[in-house]
Amino acid sequence: MDIPRKKSFFREWGWVIAFAMFAGLAIGGFRLWTEHKANAPVLEGYQKYVDEVASSSLRGTTFLNAYYIKFDRRTVASKDFQLVCAAVTAFAEHDGFDAERVSADLAKLCRIFIPQDMKSALQ
Repeated sequence: MDIPRKKSFFREWGWVIAFAMFAGLAIGGFRLWTEHKANAPVLEGYQKYVDEVASSSLRGTTFLNAYYIKFDRRTVASKDFQLVCAAVTAFAEHDGFDAERVSADLAKLCRIFIPQDMKSALQ
């Protein structure tokens, strides 16, 4: 009478281990890719808008320079664009500059991102 042999651990669970490793690598790779894209500089047109609007306002220039110093970079990161664009636009418009002269579409977009408490603080 033959005694049935027990399957080895890897033969029984190998496909589960392989799938888990693949899933872990896929999730890790996706995380690295999204982090890279978030830290990438914004497109040239957006950077030009931020620079031009900030240069028309003392507070906008101060804010943008503080951002550059804090994050040790000379461009705005994609993940920070909404905040930087909103702040620079709000400061410039409070100082009397019409941001729509630079780009009407971007000025309208950046106004959407201005927090309500910032709007009330500037008035």
